[in-house]
Amino acid sequence: METARNIALRRRLVRVRRALRPWIDAGNRLVNHDGLEIAGSMAFSAILTLFPFLIFLFAIAAFFHVEGAAHDSITFVFGPLPDQIRQALTQPLAEALSVRSPDLLTLGVVLALWSASNGVESLRAGLNRAYGIGETRSIVRRRLESLAVVVFGSCISLLLAYLTVASAVFWASARDALPEEGQRAVDAVSDNIFTHYLVAAAILGLSLTIAHLMLPDGRRRVRDVLPGAAVTTIAWLAMAAGFTAYLANFGNYAVIYGGLGGIAAAMVFFYFSATVILFGAELNRALVA
Repeated sequence: METARNIALRRRLVRVRRALRPWIDAGNRLVNHDGLEIAGSMAFSAILTLFPFLIFLFAIAAFFHVEGAAHDSITFVFGPLPDQIRQALTQPLAEALSVRSPDLLTLGVVLALWSASNGVESLRAGLNRAYGIGETRSIVRRRLESLAVVVFGSCISLLLAYLTVASAVFWASARDALPEEGQRAVDAVSDNIFTHYLVAAAILGLSLTIAHLMLPDGRRRVRDVLPGAAVTTIAWLAMAAGFTAYLANFGNYAVIYGGLGGIAAAMVFFYFSATVILFGAELNRALVA
Protein backbone atom coordinates (compact mmCIF):
# COMPACT_ATOMS: atom_id res chain seq x y z
CA MET A 1 0.00 0.00 0.00
CA GLU A 2 1.38 3.39 -1.02
CA THR A 3 2.15 5.66 1.88
CA ALA A 4 1.05 9.27 2.14
CA ARG A 5 4.69 10.37 1.87
CA ASN A 6 5.14 8.55 -1.43
CA ILE A 7 1.91 10.01 -2.76
CA ALA A 8 3.03 13.52 -1.86
CA LEU A 9 6.43 12.92 -3.47
CA ARG A 10 4.83 11.61 -6.65
CA ARG A 11 2.56 14.64 -6.84
CA ARG A 12 5.55 16.94 -6.50
CA LEU A 13 7.34 15.12 -9.29
CA VAL A 14 4.26 15.47 -11.49
CA ARG A 15 4.16 19.21 -10.81
CA VAL A 16 7.87 19.53 -11.59
CA ARG A 17 7.43 17.64 -14.87
CA ARG A 18 4.51 19.87 -15.81
CA ALA A 19 6.56 22.98 -15.05
CA LEU A 20 9.55 21.72 -17.05
CA ARG A 21 7.54 20.37 -19.98
CA PRO A 22 7.29 23.70 -21.90
CA TRP A 23 11.05 24.24 -21.48
CA ILE A 24 11.84 20.75 -22.73
CA ASP A 25 9.38 21.13 -25.61
CA ALA A 26 10.94 24.49 -26.51
CA GLY A 27 14.41 22.91 -26.62
CA ASN A 28 13.16 20.06 -28.78
CA ARG A 29 11.34 22.45 -31.10
CA LEU A 30 14.45 24.59 -31.40
CA VAL A 31 16.46 21.62 -32.65
CA ASN A 32 13.70 20.09 -34.79
CA HIS A 33 12.93 23.42 -36.47
CA ASP A 34 16.59 23.90 -37.45
CA GLY A 35 16.84 26.74 -34.95
CA LEU A 36 20.56 26.19 -34.36
CA GLU A 37 21.24 26.49 -38.09
CA ILE A 38 18.93 29.49 -38.48
CA ALA A 39 20.70 31.16 -35.55
CA GLY A 40 23.95 30.92 -37.51
CA SER A 41 22.32 32.66 -40.45
CA MET A 42 20.94 35.35 -38.14
CA ALA A 43 24.39 35.89 -36.60
CA PHE A 44 25.94 36.26 -40.05
CA SER A 45 23.22 38.72 -41.03
CA ALA A 46 23.78 40.66 -37.80
CA ILE A 47 27.46 41.16 -38.64
CA LEU A 48 26.66 42.23 -42.19
CA THR A 49 23.86 44.61 -41.21
CA LEU A 50 25.29 46.12 -38.04
CA PHE A 51 27.65 48.57 -39.74
CA PRO A 52 25.13 49.71 -42.38
CA PHE A 53 22.66 50.39 -39.58
CA LEU A 54 25.20 52.40 -37.61
CA ILE A 55 26.28 54.32 -40.71
CA PHE A 56 22.64 55.16 -41.38
CA LEU A 57 22.27 56.20 -37.74
CA PHE A 58 25.23 58.57 -38.01
CA ALA A 59 23.93 59.93 -41.32
CA ILE A 60 20.66 60.89 -39.62
CA ALA A 61 22.61 62.36 -36.72
CA ALA A 62 24.76 64.41 -39.11
CA PHE A 63 21.65 65.69 -40.88
CA PHE A 64 20.30 67.01 -37.57
CA HIS A 65 23.78 68.02 -36.34
CA VAL A 66 23.65 65.67 -33.35
CA GLU A 67 26.67 63.46 -34.04
CA GLY A 68 27.59 63.62 -30.34
CA ALA A 69 24.28 62.03 -29.41
CA ALA A 70 24.90 59.26 -31.93
CA HIS A 71 28.30 58.55 -30.38
CA ASP A 72 26.68 58.45 -26.93
CA SER A 73 24.03 56.07 -28.23
CA ILE A 74 26.61 53.68 -29.69
CA THR A 75 28.64 53.78 -26.48
CA PHE A 76 25.52 52.97 -24.47
CA VAL A 77 24.37 50.14 -26.77
CA PHE A 78 27.80 48.51 -26.87
CA GLY A 79 28.26 48.95 -23.11
CA PRO A 80 27.12 45.45 -22.00
CA LEU A 81 29.21 43.72 -24.69
CA PRO A 82 32.53 42.06 -23.84
CA ASP A 83 35.54 44.36 -24.29
CA GLN A 84 37.08 42.26 -27.06
CA ILE A 85 33.88 42.34 -29.10
CA ARG A 86 33.23 46.02 -28.42
CA GLN A 87 36.71 46.96 -29.62
CA ALA A 88 36.39 44.78 -32.71
CA LEU A 89 33.15 46.52 -33.67
CA THR A 90 33.86 50.12 -32.74
CA GLN A 91 37.29 50.45 -34.34
CA PRO A 92 36.21 49.58 -37.93
CA LEU A 93 33.13 51.76 -37.46
CA ALA A 94 35.27 54.71 -36.44
CA GLU A 95 37.48 54.18 -39.49
CA ALA A 96 34.46 54.00 -41.79
CA LEU A 97 32.92 57.15 -40.35
CA SER A 98 36.20 59.05 -40.61
CA VAL A 99 35.91 58.90 -44.41
CA ARG A 100 33.68 61.84 -45.28
CA SER A 101 32.43 61.60 -48.84
CA PRO A 102 29.26 62.62 -50.70
CA ASP A 103 28.46 58.94 -51.27
CA LEU A 104 28.04 58.40 -47.54
CA LEU A 105 25.28 61.00 -47.46
CA THR A 106 23.50 60.05 -50.71
CA LEU A 107 23.55 56.63 -52.34
CA GLY A 108 25.60 55.18 -49.49
CA VAL A 109 22.84 55.97 -47.00
CA VAL A 110 20.22 54.32 -49.20
CA LEU A 111 22.35 51.19 -49.53
CA ALA A 112 23.05 51.21 -45.80
CA LEU A 113 19.33 51.49 -45.05
CA TRP A 114 18.54 48.61 -47.41
CA SER A 115 21.33 46.42 -46.01
CA ALA A 116 20.28 47.10 -42.44
CA SER A 117 16.72 46.06 -43.26
CA ASN A 118 18.06 42.65 -44.31
CA GLY A 119 18.86 41.98 -40.67
CA VAL A 120 15.23 42.64 -39.76
CA GLU A 121 14.12 40.20 -42.46
CA SER A 122 16.48 37.56 -41.07
CA LEU A 123 14.98 38.00 -37.60
CA ARG A 124 11.47 37.86 -39.08
CA ALA A 125 12.24 34.59 -40.87
CA GLY A 126 13.66 33.06 -37.69
CA LEU A 127 10.64 34.07 -35.61
CA ASN A 128 8.20 32.81 -38.25
CA ARG A 129 9.95 29.44 -38.23
CA ALA A 130 9.95 29.30 -34.43
CA TYR A 131 6.23 30.10 -34.22
CA GLY A 132 5.48 27.66 -37.03
CA ILE A 133 3.87 30.36 -39.17
CA GLY A 134 3.85 30.60 -42.93
CA GLU A 135 4.38 34.11 -44.27
CA THR A 136 1.30 35.51 -46.04
CA ARG A 137 2.25 39.19 -46.35
CA SER A 138 3.61 40.50 -49.61
CA ILE A 139 7.33 41.05 -50.02
CA VAL A 140 6.74 44.77 -50.62
CA ARG A 141 4.89 45.14 -47.32
CA ARG A 142 7.53 43.16 -45.43
CA ARG A 143 10.38 45.20 -46.88
CA LEU A 144 8.62 48.49 -46.12
CA GLU A 145 8.07 47.32 -42.55
CA SER A 146 11.75 46.39 -42.24
CA LEU A 147 12.83 49.78 -43.55
CA ALA A 148 10.46 51.47 -41.10
CA VAL A 149 11.94 49.40 -38.25
CA VAL A 150 15.46 50.57 -39.15
CA VAL A 151 14.42 54.22 -39.32
CA PHE A 152 12.42 53.95 -36.10
CA GLY A 153 15.29 52.16 -34.36
CA SER A 154 17.71 54.89 -35.41
CA CYS A 155 15.42 57.61 -34.08
CA ILE A 156 14.90 55.73 -30.81
CA SER A 157 18.66 55.30 -30.44
CA LEU A 158 19.18 59.04 -30.77
CA LEU A 159 16.33 59.70 -28.34
CA LEU A 160 17.87 57.32 -25.81
CA ALA A 161 21.18 59.12 -26.19
CA TYR A 162 19.48 62.44 -25.43
CA LEU A 163 17.71 60.92 -22.45
CA THR A 164 21.01 59.52 -21.23
CA VAL A 165 22.58 62.97 -21.42
CA ALA A 166 19.55 64.55 -19.77
CA SER A 167 19.58 62.00 -16.96
CA ALA A 168 23.30 62.61 -16.44
CA VAL A 169 22.64 66.34 -16.10
CA PHE A 170 19.78 65.64 -13.70
CA TRP A 171 21.90 63.31 -11.56
CA ALA A 172 24.72 65.86 -11.52
CA SER A 173 22.36 68.59 -10.34
CA ALA A 174 20.79 66.30 -7.74
CA ARG A 175 24.21 65.22 -6.55
CA ASP A 176 25.37 68.80 -5.97
CA ALA A 177 22.29 69.49 -3.86
CA LEU A 178 22.92 66.54 -1.56
CA PRO A 179 25.27 66.24 1.40
CA GLU A 180 28.50 64.30 1.08
CA GLU A 181 26.97 60.96 2.04
CA GLY A 182 24.21 61.44 -0.48
CA GLN A 183 26.73 62.30 -3.19
CA ARG A 184 28.57 59.06 -2.52
CA ALA A 185 25.29 57.15 -2.78
CA VAL A 186 24.46 58.80 -6.11
CA ASP A 187 27.94 58.00 -7.46
CA ALA A 188 27.59 54.40 -6.34
CA VAL A 189 24.27 54.02 -8.16
CA SER A 190 25.33 55.76 -11.38
CA ASP A 191 28.68 53.95 -11.59
CA ASN A 192 27.35 50.54 -10.61
CA ILE A 193 27.55 48.01 -13.43
CA PHE A 194 24.20 46.58 -12.32
CA THR A 195 22.56 49.91 -13.11
CA HIS A 196 23.77 49.70 -16.69
CA TYR A 197 22.59 46.10 -16.95
CA LEU A 198 19.15 47.00 -15.59
CA VAL A 199 18.74 49.75 -18.16
CA ALA A 200 19.97 47.42 -20.91
CA ALA A 201 17.52 44.75 -19.71
CA ALA A 202 14.58 47.17 -19.87
CA ILE A 203 15.45 48.31 -23.40
CA LEU A 204 16.16 44.78 -24.62
CA GLY A 205 12.98 43.36 -23.08
CA LEU A 206 10.82 46.07 -24.66
CA SER A 207 12.50 45.64 -28.06
CA LEU A 208 12.05 41.85 -27.98
CA THR A 209 8.39 42.18 -26.99
CA ILE A 210 7.73 44.51 -29.92
CA ALA A 211 9.65 42.20 -32.28
CA HIS A 212 7.62 39.15 -31.22
CA LEU A 213 4.39 41.07 -31.69
CA MET A 214 5.10 42.77 -35.01
CA LEU A 215 7.61 40.80 -37.08
CA PRO A 216 6.12 37.28 -37.36
CA ASP A 217 2.95 36.81 -39.36
CA GLY A 218 -0.35 36.54 -37.52
CA ARG A 219 -1.57 38.11 -34.31
CA ARG A 220 -0.32 37.53 -30.77
CA ARG A 221 -1.26 39.01 -27.43
CA VAL A 222 1.27 40.76 -25.23
CA ARG A 223 0.86 38.18 -22.48
CA ASP A 224 1.63 35.43 -25.00
CA VAL A 225 5.04 36.86 -25.91
CA LEU A 226 6.17 38.23 -22.55
CA PRO A 227 7.54 34.91 -21.19
CA GLY A 228 9.86 34.39 -24.15
CA ALA A 229 10.98 38.03 -24.16
CA ALA A 230 11.71 37.91 -20.42
CA VAL A 231 13.60 34.61 -20.64
CA THR A 232 15.61 35.87 -23.62
CA THR A 233 16.49 39.10 -21.80
CA ILE A 234 17.67 37.32 -18.66
CA ALA A 235 19.56 34.69 -20.66
CA TRP A 236 21.22 37.34 -22.84
CA LEU A 237 22.42 39.37 -19.86
CA ALA A 238 23.76 36.24 -18.16
CA MET A 239 25.43 35.19 -21.40
CA ALA A 240 27.00 38.64 -21.85
CA ALA A 241 28.43 38.54 -18.33
CA GLY A 242 29.61 34.94 -18.73
CA PHE A 243 31.13 35.51 -22.16
CA THR A 244 32.94 38.57 -20.85
CA ALA A 245 34.47 36.50 -18.06
CA TYR A 246 35.35 33.74 -20.50
CA LEU A 247 37.12 36.07 -22.93
CA ALA A 248 38.95 37.80 -20.08
CA ASN A 249 40.27 34.58 -18.54
CA PHE A 250 40.27 31.80 -21.12
CA GLY A 251 39.15 32.74 -24.60
CA ASN A 252 41.76 34.28 -26.87
CA TYR A 253 40.38 34.15 -30.40
CA ALA A 254 43.36 36.11 -31.70
CA VAL A 255 45.55 33.03 -31.24
CA ILE A 256 43.43 31.08 -33.75
CA TYR A 257 42.01 33.81 -36.00
CA GLY A 258 44.75 36.44 -35.75
CA GLY A 259 43.50 39.91 -36.61
CA LEU A 260 39.99 38.53 -37.10
CA GLY A 261 39.81 37.29 -33.51
CA GLY A 262 37.47 40.07 -32.40
CA ILE A 263 35.11 39.50 -35.33
CA ALA A 264 35.16 35.74 -34.69
CA ALA A 265 34.27 36.35 -31.05
CA ALA A 266 31.48 38.69 -32.16
CA MET A 267 30.12 36.00 -34.50
CA VAL A 268 30.04 33.47 -31.65
CA PHE A 269 28.35 35.99 -29.36
CA PHE A 270 25.74 36.90 -31.99
CA TYR A 271 25.14 33.20 -32.65
CA PHE A 272 24.32 32.56 -28.99
CA SER A 273 22.20 35.72 -28.94
CA ALA A 274 20.18 34.53 -31.93
CA THR A 275 19.80 31.10 -30.32
CA VAL A 276 18.28 32.50 -27.12
CA ILE A 277 15.95 34.73 -29.16
CA LEU A 278 14.65 31.73 -31.09
CA PHE A 279 14.39 29.70 -27.89
CA GLY A 280 12.23 32.46 -26.41
CA ALA A 281 9.90 32.26 -29.40
CA GLU A 282 9.76 28.46 -29.13
CA LEU A 283 8.97 28.78 -25.41
CA ASN A 284 6.09 31.14 -26.17
CA ARG A 285 4.73 28.64 -28.65
CA ALA A 286 5.12 25.74 -26.21
CA LEU A 287 3.32 27.62 -23.45
CA VAL A 288 0.24 28.30 -25.59
CA ALA A 289 0.22 24.90 -27.28
